[in-house]
Amino acid sequence: MRPLLKDAYHIALALGMVLLILGLTTWSGIISCRDIPGWCDVYYGIKGAPRTLIVYGDAGLGDPAALATALRNPQHVAATNISQQDIDFISAGNLKQFDLVIVTRARRMSTDTLRAFMEYADAGGRLVWTGDAGTEIGEKDQYLYTDDIDANTGHELISPWARKDAENNEQVRFDQYISTSYIGTWCVLRETSCNPEQQIGTLVPESGADHKLIFGIKQDLRLYGDFALVEDIGIGSTRVLSVDTETIVRDEENNDLGRVFPIIVTSGIGERVVYYAIHPEYFIREPAHYWLFLENLYD
Repeated sequence: MRPLLKDAYHIALALGMVLLILGLTTWSGIISCRDIPGWCDVYYGIKGAPRTLIVYGDAGLGDPAALATALRNPQHVAATNISQQDIDFISAGNLKQFDLVIVTRARRMSTDTLRAFMEYADAGGRLVWTGDAGTEIGEKDQYLYTDDIDANTGHELISPWARKDAENNEQVRFDQYISTSYIGTWCVLRETSCNPEQQIGTLVPESGADHKLIFGIKQDLRLYGDFALVEDIGIGSTRVLSVDTETIVRDEENNDLGRVFPIIVTSGIGERVVYYAIHPEYFIREPAHYWLFLENLYD
């Protein structure tokens, strides 16, 4: 009996180590639980069912109610435990209980709230940032300008996501955190009245069609409706998907901005932070119906 008990102990120890390693790699985002058949049931059976929070504000791109409905759709994403919260009630502490936080329709945002989302992701949470969220400061906040960093330069805005905390003498570089710099929205820059069926351009995979966020997506899909134009600043990031607008876009000063813009950009260890220039629920509106984008996001 002793050899049998010893063998059973070693087997149990080995299985425990395997489960621990799988759990850590899944938690860190290195693998998805769906990469291994049956592992999702085991992982969330131990950890508890995943919880998702949709954070929203008063104005901006996006429809939080439509996003929640899409995520709950039993024929596609079939997500459970979906909560919604007004951004005015967000803090680093109350974000901790959620596995995934999606920020949408929240153009105005204080620097303290930006910092709370950064703390959440740094502590292991998965953060999805969308569109023009956080591009407008609160009443007591300040943008960061070039001469705040180097007095010998001109007074130019670095990015709406680059803030300065004068009280604590700190810089809050959320632009570097999500590896993108905000330019504006397509409809405003093009001075056109957008509608959901307006065709913008062709979606172009940038990091290979096997990336987990665009896995299974067809080639040459079209993009419709309004979206945020951003520049990929390439600080520890991966551009996953872009749009070719097939025409040169110019800013208000007639500067050439190019024709290819990021749509999905990931950053952070295990790609735990993801930026979507177009709101995820827009992918399933008429005439698109690209459900795989939402399914991959939640997976």
